[in-house]
Amino acid sequence: MSAKIIQKVMWEFPDFNWRQYVSNYPDLQAAKIDTEAKACTHWMQHGLKAGRTFRIITPTCDTMPDGQRRRAAVIFHGLLRSYNHTQSNLESYVFKPLAAAGFDTSIYCHTFKLAGKYFNIRARESARKLDIDHNIALLNPTYLLTDIQEEVEKTIDIKKYLIKGDPWRMNKTQALKFHILSLWSRKRISSLLQEHLHSGTEYDMILFIRSDVKFNKPLNIPHLYNLLQTGLDCALPDFQHFSGYNDGMLVGKPEIALKYGFYFDEMEELAKSVQCNSETCNKLLLEKFNAKVHLVPGILFKRIRTNGQPSEYDAKVF
Repeated sequence: MSAKIIQKVMWEFPDFNWRQYVSNYPDLQAAKIDTEAKACTHWMQHGLKAGRTFRIITPTCDTMPDGQRRRAAVIFHGLLRSYNHTQSNLESYVFKPLAAAGFDTSIYCHTFKLAGKYFNIRARESARKLDIDHNIALLNPTYLLTDIQEEVEKTIDIKKYLIKGDPWRMNKTQALKFHILSLWSRKRISSLLQEHLHSGTEYDMILFIRSDVKFNKPLNIPHLYNLLQTGLDCALPDFQHFSGYNDGMLVGKPEIALKYGFYFDEMEELAKSVQCNSETCNKLLLEKFNAKVHLVPGILFKRIRTNGQPSEYDAKVF
């Protein structure tokens, strides 16, 4: 049992430092959590959900430096399949905190429309018709681009991304195809963002957010903004790294946000040396761009399926 919990923690959090984790919290020391197995068990059962960290604790600034209005861009990409189930959460935990922190927010969205029915082997979602137009109306993006997914699929040679194998085996490469399509979608909407930036539009902060997730609590927008003022390029949630970096969210400066937005252009070459696992590639590419990354503890989210239920992989996140 001890070996299994350590293995699980090291898979999801490769740099888990159990001694630092215990050192951070006197209550753990008092509870005699004095072995790696005990620390790993506490982390998975309690610490992660409570927003604790196994890294050196850095000060959190919960206030904006002044009363100025600022501009943020929130980017959604990929199939807008579950937004009818996540709208309320994202409104309360993303958009309202942005407004409260003094940000005027523009929403950029690229989504696919489907000629046929949606089904997902890995997520065990059977074929169903999705009302993408309804979800677009709920989101009401400032800028919207759409494409027919089946038409875009015809332009993608999935074999180019299978040189080192399929990281999501046993689903007939569908999960990999969806990942590449998501990156294509991210590039499509990032191209529009790039046009706006080059034409003089200014944003103080860019947030790439999945449309199919529910957060555990409101984003601390002042803290995220202030992190970017200290020389950091971007912030990521500190969970589910799977030997890389969590790829479900990025908050960054415009320069690194555009590089993140154009990952699709990097994947064909990257696929020659590694499997196209989303977390692994996220870390490799941020390192390639020399991005100064901060991993933020306490930001957790669950992926929500088209039936409104959380992914079975995320059910116990919080």
